[in-house]
Amino acid sequence: MSVNDWYSLFLANRPVEMKRSGSIGKKTSCYSMYISKLKSAQVTENLRYQISAFLFDTKTSQMFGRQCRTEWKRAERDSTCIFNETLYFYSEINDRDLLLIIEFVEEGNEHINLGPAVSVGWFSTSVEKKRAVEISENRSVEIFGGTPKLLIFDKEAVLKPVGNVECSYNIHEMPPFFFQTIPEFCIVCDKDLIPGILKDCSDDEWLSTPKEMPTIPAAIDAIAIQFKNNVPELERQITNDIEREWALKDGGNHKPKAVIMDRKLKIGVHNGYSYVTEPFTVDLEIINASSNGTLRSRKKPIDFGKSSNWGEQLVFQATGNPRLALRNLYADPRMAIIFLLEYTFHREDNQSLNQTILIGWAAWTPFSDDTYTGKEVETRVSFVGGPRPNPEGVLCYKNVLNQPDSLKPLSEKLEIFVDFKFYENGRSVHNTPTPRRSDSARVPTSRSTENVHSSRSKGSRAQIETPKSSVPPERFPALVDTGRSTSSIDELKSINEELDRFIEEPTEIPIEEIVVAKKAVEESLPLTSVYKIPFEDMRTSNFHRSVHSMFARLNFVQLRDRNGESPSTDDVTSKSLIDMRRERLDRLDNAHIYFQFVAFKQLISLDAVPSKKVFFTINFYRFPEITTESMLLETMEKGEPNLLKKLDKNGAEDESAPPGFIAKYVIEGEESKLDFLDFLASGHSCIDVWDSDSLIHLGSTIVPLRNLYRRGREAVQLFIQCPVVDTSLDAGSKAGSVLYLRVANIGLPSGNGELFEIKSKYLLN
Repeated sequence: MSVNDWYSLFLANRPVEMKRSGSIGKKTSCYSMYISKLKSAQVTENLRYQISAFLFDTKTSQMFGRQCRTEWKRAERDSTCIFNETLYFYSEINDRDLLLIIEFVEEGNEHINLGPAVSVGWFSTSVEKKRAVEISENRSVEIFGGTPKLLIFDKEAVLKPVGNVECSYNIHEMPPFFFQTIPEFCIVCDKDLIPGILKDCSDDEWLSTPKEMPTIPAAIDAIAIQFKNNVPELERQITNDIEREWALKDGGNHKPKAVIMDRKLKIGVHNGYSYVTEPFTVDLEIINASSNGTLRSRKKPIDFGKSSNWGEQLVFQATGNPRLALRNLYADPRMAIIFLLEYTFHREDNQSLNQTILIGWAAWTPFSDDTYTGKEVETRVSFVGGPRPNPEGVLCYKNVLNQPDSLKPLSEKLEIFVDFKFYENGRSVHNTPTPRRSDSARVPTSRSTENVHSSRSKGSRAQIETPKSSVPPERFPALVDTGRSTSSIDELKSINEELDRFIEEPTEIPIEEIVVAKKAVEESLPLTSVYKIPFEDMRTSNFHRSVHSMFARLNFVQLRDRNGESPSTDDVTSKSLIDMRRERLDRLDNAHIYFQFVAFKQLISLDAVPSKKVFFTINFYRFPEITTESMLLETMEKGEPNLLKKLDKNGAEDESAPPGFIAKYVIEGEESKLDFLDFLASGHSCIDVWDSDSLIHLGSTIVPLRNLYRRGREAVQLFIQCPVVDTSLDAGSKAGSVLYLRVANIGLPSGNGELFEIKSKYLLN
C-alpha cells in the first residue's frame, strides 16, 4: 500500500469531532448494537438495503463521529430484510444527550429508474447504557419514516411509525487493544478492515471477540531535517505573519516581536484510523555544515544576514541523535509512520504567551511491499503542508511546500525532507497498549507542557568527545523512553536485546555530501524516576499573623457569597470527617472555585539569584493546564513576603490594578457536582512557578483540597502557605520559596430551574 492509499484510508475513517465536552465517565465503555431484521411496508422484495449508523448530539444539533455503512442485504418476502449485523463503538463520555442513529437505506439503480439511494426509516437510542446484557435479549423497536436529518432543523417534529426492527443495544467487553486501534466515536462493523485487528473471514462475528495482529519491533535513528534553500526566509516569513496576527488581536497599535522558542519534530505510528502510538517529541538542533558541523541552539533564530552563505548546507538534527523504538507497529501494509515539523514562538514583551505552528507533515508506509522479513532502510520523505487534513487535526501553515513556483510566497523553490534510518527485525511480539491523546511526551525526557515554554529544558548542547573504551559498546543503544508506552522495563530490555542481535553495525552514509558530526553515545544511566513529588516537603500550613495583617490592610479583591457575605474561613491543617450525604444533598449545585495568588517569598540562598517577575501554571481537576500572566514581585516591609503586582502593556507595574491574581473555575450541573465532590476527598491542585525573565522552573507545589467542602455553608475559604520545592531533584528536595494563596469554594444555586449543561471552564482575572 502506497502513502496515497494510506491517506485515502485516513480520509475515509476520520471521525467528525464533537463540538462540546461532556461528562467523562469512570471508565471507557464499548457499546454494541445488534440488528436482526427489518420489517416495514417500505421494504420491497429483491431490492437491496443497508444500515447507516452515526452519532447525534441533541445539545448542539450536530452529527459527529465516523459514519458506518454495512454490506447491502437483499430483501425477502413479506416486506422483511434480514441483516444480522453488529455495530461497535466506544466512548469515554457518559451523556444522556448523545444519540445513536440507525438509518435504513434503499439502494438506488438509475438503470431501472429507481433513482438515488433513499431512506426508508430510522430510529434512535441514547448512547448512555447502565448495564451489560446478553445479546439474545432482542426487542422490537419502531422505526420512523423520512430522514433523521430533520433532527437538525425540527426537534419537535411529529414522527410517524412505518415499521419495526428487532435489535438489542448492550455494553460489550472489549480487550484494551480495541480502544487503541480506533478513535472514540468511530462506529465499525464486520465489513471494516482495521489495521491492528485480525479479520477471520471464516467467522461472521469476528469483531465481537477480536484478535490482535502481531507487531514488528522496529526503531529509527539518524533523524535529520534537510532544507533546500530559503530556510532563513521561511522563518522570517512565518515570524512576520505571526507578528501581524498578534498586532491585529491587540488592536493594531503595537506590533509585538515574535521570537523562535523551539523547533521540534513529532513522530507517531498511525493505522489509518488513529494513532496507535501517540506522537512523541524530538528536539531539533541546527547544524551548519559549512562551519564544520557546529551545533547551534534550537531556540535561537537563524541569522538572516548570513543566510546567503549557507545555501543547502543547513540541517536540523535530532538532539543527541537518539535511536527511538516504534511501539505497536502492526504487521500490516496500511501502517504509517507520521512526522510533524513544528515551530514554537513566544512574544518578546510577554514571554508567558506562546504559539505553536505546524510547518509541515509527512507519512511513510514501512510495509508497503507487504513483507516483514527484516530490513534496514535509509530513506527520505518529503513534507507537505497547507489546509489539507492531517493526523494531528490542526491547521498547517501555508502550503509553501508544494505550490507552483509562480505562486510561492518565497523567492526561491522550497523543499523540506526528513532523512532517517529504519530498522526492522521481522519478528512478531506482543504490542503495548498506549495512553490516549490526553497525554503528552517529549524526547529527551523532561517536564514540559504545551502551555508553557519548552525552554524550561536545558540550554544549547555542546559537542562532547570521549576516549574510546576497550569494551565494545552495544550496537543498539538503550531505547529512549518516550513517555507514551506503559510497558515494563523488562519488556523494553527484551525487545532491545532482540533488535541488538539482529541489526548489524550501521555504516555512516553522508546525505547529500554533508558530513554531520555524530554526538558520542554516553553510558546509560540507572533508571530513576524523572518526576518526583516530595509530598512531605510540600506540607501546607495556614497564613502567619504577619501575612494576615498584610492581606487585611491592602486592597485585594474581596470574595463574596450570593448574600454579599465573606466566606467562612477553615483551617487547612484540620482533619475532620466529611458527611458526604450532606454534601450531595446541598441545594447549591454550582461551585465557583477561586485561586487568589497573594504573595511570594523567596528563601535566602547563597547561590540563588532572586527573581523579579514570576508566572504560574495551574493544573486543577479536569480542566486544561492554564498559564497566568507575568507578575512583579514588590518588596514589602521587612519580614513580609513579596506582593504580587500586575504589569501593564509596557512591562511596568500597573498602579491602577489591585494586587494579586485570581483564577476562577466553574463547576455546573448536578452530575458534575457529584464527581467533583468525590475529587475533593483526595484531590490536589498542582502549581508550577517560573521565572519570567530566564524562564527557569523555580519549583512546584501541591494544594490540598479536602478542606474545601462547604459543610452546609454558603462558602468556605482557606488561607494557605505552600512550600515551593524543586521537583527535578531525586533526593534532598528542600523548599526554596513559599507561595501564599487564598482558595475559596463559593456555592450558587443552579438558577431558574434551568437544566445546566455540564461544563469545564475557567476565568482569569
